[in-house]
Amino acid sequence: MGKMSWLAQQAIRPGSARDDGASDHAGKHQGGDPRRVIAWLLIVTVPVAAGAILAGLLALLPLETLQQITTDHFAAVVGLPLAALLAAFVVVALRHTSGPLKFEAFGFKFEGGAGQVILWVICFLAITAAIRVVWNAV
Repeated sequence: MGKMSWLAQQAIRPGSARDDGASDHAGKHQGGDPRRVIAWLLIVTVPVAAGAILAGLLALLPLETLQQITTDHFAAVVGLPLAALLAAFVVVALRHTSGPLKFEAFGFKFEGGAGQVILWVICFLAITAAIRVVWNAV
């Protein structure tokens, strides 16, 4: 059998209904998988946009106002972002040490990305609840 054209390789992707297992390298050239491109675009643009918004707020608000907001709402301004980072660290550390996460709770089974998201949400809510319990609300 001769070489398949690029168009034919794109039509027969691994896992598709037409896939007979012969096209393991389909879509490996010409820019790659669009999902991967979108994922990397989000990975780059979301932190840059968040940093730009934060820099804008810091530039527009007077220092005294920022200090007052941070003092009055420390748990929200500092605690919640740190809780999100800590939850992400827990999920990444578990993924790195034990491989792909599989999570089963409440009659549902989560694997792969869904397991990581659910575990992150549970960790974040637990850390947030702990901050709420130990915070001396006046």
